[in-house]
Amino acid sequence: MSFKKIVCGTDFSAGATHALDMAIKLAVRHGAELVVAHAWELPMFAGDMGFSADLVDATLHADEELLAKAVRHATERGVRKVVAHHLHGVAWQAIVELAAVDPTVDLIVVGTHGRTGLRRVLLGSVAAKIVRLSPVSVLAVHPDDRLAPIHRVLWPTDLSDSAEHAGELAVQLVDGDDGRLERVHVVDKPRGLEAVGDALAIIEDLERRSTALLEQSRTHFDRPVQVVRRAIVGHPSEQLLMLLEANQYDLVAVGSHGRTGFERLRLGSIAELVVRHAHCPVLVGRLRRLEN
Repeated sequence: MSFKKIVCGTDFSAGATHALDMAIKLAVRHGAELVVAHAWELPMFAGDMGFSADLVDATLHADEELLAKAVRHATERGVRKVVAHHLHGVAWQAIVELAAVDPTVDLIVVGTHGRTGLRRVLLGSVAAKIVRLSPVSVLAVHPDDRLAPIHRVLWPTDLSDSAEHAGELAVQLVDGDDGRLERVHVVDKPRGLEAVGDALAIIEDLERRSTALLEQSRTHFDRPVQVVRRAIVGHPSEQLLMLLEANQYDLVAVGSHGRTGFERLRLGSIAELVVRHAHCPVLVGRLRRLEN
């Protein structure tokens, strides 16, 4: 499995440029086509703010030059095929539609926030909507993420198809042959457990059964990678935040939504939590739905 066509959305901010560097790295490694896309929409209040035809033309021209610069940058870094798309419309919607109409796109790379300067806890609206509504997997890159070689990966899973797909894709992002995937399944602690006399025994049994389930659902990868499996009983959000704070990962791979049945418009809370709080790039796995 490898990436064939990668779309990188940009608003030319520092955060978006950081994401572009990650997209370039992946495109070079996989021999993938890279599509650099920028969307611009004339503000609704343009008439009141003096957006003359000359100003609009100047803005579009400046964007074209920045896109051309991004293409040159990618080419100089070794990407064999780079295409620029200057889109019109709401940024997140234009990027999502670009991927939706092209069945060869298999990944979108996006910075978690751009010119708005929103802090990490307030995931940028453009990035959030792309992650939620993209028809394909998304790699979210924070402005301060280290783009170091990927060796250690946190792989939270509820054993759903999208979570397993995220792990399969993560293997393709690992650098070298010493990759380590930490496959973690968090079992939600039953309510009222503290009131039960043998609570500790119940927790140990849940962990044992969940670990056995992880062992039974082994995924076979097409390249060498170490997979460490671990089951934890507790609140999924709290446990994952603790893991993210206590360890230094190079990547987190998480499913877009799992067994809870979240609709795409409401991104599974675990995935969104990870994208907001991880200190490394986050791969949100999504299986593209085949159109009839």
